[in-house]
Amino acid sequence: MAGRPPADREDPPPAATIPGDRAPDGLPAWGRRAPSSSPPTPPPYVAAPLRSGRVSFPFALIMAAPHAATAVAASLPLLDRLARATGIPFGILAVALVQVVGVGLARELELAVWGRVWLMNLGVCAVLVPLLAVQTVASRVPYAAREWGGFAPVAWSTLGVAVVTVALIGLAATLAAEEPEEASILALPVALLVPTLLAAPGALGEGDTLALVAQAFAVATAAALVGWLLPTGLRPLVGPVALAAQIAGLWVLGRGPRFHAERDTLVPVLGAALLALTIVATVLAPLLSVWLRRVLRAATSPEPHGRAVRGPDGSDLQS
Repeated sequence: MAGRPPADREDPPPAATIPGDRAPDGLPAWGRRAPSSSPPTPPPYVAAPLRSGRVSFPFALIMAAPHAATAVAASLPLLDRLARATGIPFGILAVALVQVVGVGLARELELAVWGRVWLMNLGVCAVLVPLLAVQTVASRVPYAAREWGGFAPVAWSTLGVAVVTVALIGLAATLAAEEPEEASILALPVALLVPTLLAAPGALGEGDTLALVAQAFAVATAAALVGWLLPTGLRPLVGPVALAAQIAGLWVLGRGPRFHAERDTLVPVLGAALLALTIVATVLAPLLSVWLRRVLRAATSPEPHGRAVRGPDGSDLQS
């Protein structure tokens, strides 16, 4: 009959399943992934946010968890005691180790969006925090002036902090190229740490630095949680608003950049320039991300190798 398949035709095999407890390669059956024509759909609380609306509260909690974990790790008193007893910066090492574990966990779970937050925190804690602490200490030493030969450490440390700040915010814009409104949220730790450490009260040892890092990341936790719950159109404002609130809060508490009386007039100028650079970079991060998205899409989109030209017979020719 016309509707019956040929006798020698075999039906396609069923969906890939592995009978028994183990596969032929020795791996447990539950540990193997069955081949599929489409990638697996992640659970709704770990899926990437969509442009169509807000994300769920569990997703916002997960995205803010790296900041909260950093704040907790930086506020552990035992690490400060070990550092004082041995002279080894256990606190900074522990905070950086938390970020490394977070990056590895996000990679293992294939949560790319979550991994971006951990990666930003790793760069901030491993590179920006030490440089910013050195710049703050160098700005407060006596006789930090050109005529006394103590201005070079301030100038070089300020330049290093400026380069790292721009690089980290550029990294946030690059990581959020497909979702430019997320760049402002990813840049939160950078934006909040610069004014916090510049306004550090008194001496800035490792314990004081860790306490300020914990404060900045606690604010970043709250800002990220609120930011992820906002509509996508309002997310670019999260970074600038959080930075403005941080500066206003420090001003209300009477905390601002401090410098030694016997110093060069350029020392406070460098501190103000560093703060201004952070503000401008934080505001421009989403715009940079939009530009990067256009560049990447233009580079990956197929383009004709020439323009069409009509020949004498009316046919299309390639020039």
